[in-house]
Formats: sequence, structure tokens, C-alpha cells
Amino acid sequence: GFPAAGTINIESLSSSDVGFGMLDGLRHGTEDGPSIVASTRGLVERWLQSRAAETDADLKLPTGFDAALKLDAFYTQAIGSDAAFTGTLDFKLKTPDGADMAIARLGGWAQDVGPNYDQEVVVTLVKGNSV
Repeated sequence: GFPAAGTINIESLSSSDVGFGMLDGLRHGTEDGPSIVASTRGLVERWLQSRAAETDADLKLPTGFDAALKLDAFYTQAIGSDAAFTGTLDFKLKTPDGADMAIARLGGWAQDVGPNYDQEVVVTLVKGNSV
């Protein structure tokens, strides 16, 4: 299971630090194990709007959930502050009853190019006001 108490997902409030501008939400998990980031639709929408307004093309993201959740840059900027996410496979995932959207991707975070054998499954579920 995951710890009941979460910590803030944002790693820094200073624009000069790594971890600034990450998605606002609560992270439940351990440093080296699986984790969950819980946020709200409103926070994600506002965060995507701020990313769409970026002048740096590498940081620019679309405002729509459908398009953004399919991009490696979304996961890099939202939850992986010091390494880039590279997706290797998108899974077909049945959207659970009552949910608006479900996306599953296989990929990994790395600070270098080349093969990444440390792969993880990343699942995003949007249901009502919860993301």
C-alpha cells in the first residue's frame, strides 16, 4: 500500500531550482518505490495553461488532457524534476466505469540518452474533479 499521509509534489518554489513548476498535488509513496500523485482537474488545467504559455519550446505543453497525457514532456515536467521521461509503449487501457479517461504508459526516467532498462508503468486516471 501507499502511505496515508502525502507530501507536496512540487519540489521547489524558486524558479532557479530543479523541481520548480511541477504539478501541484499530493505525492503518496516512498523515495525509491511506487508512488501516486493526486491532484484536481482545476489544478491540472491551470498547470497545463501555464505550460502552454511557455516561451521555451521544450517546456511547452498543450492545454488539453488528451494531448498532454500522451507526451513524454508531461510526465517529465509534472512528476520527474531531475530526469526526463521517455515512453517506450502506450498500453490500451479500458477506462473504468465512472472515469473520464485512463492512460497507461511504459517508460523510464533518465538523465542521459540511450537504452533505459529501468522501466515503470505510469497510469493517469481522470474521474470528475480528481486526477
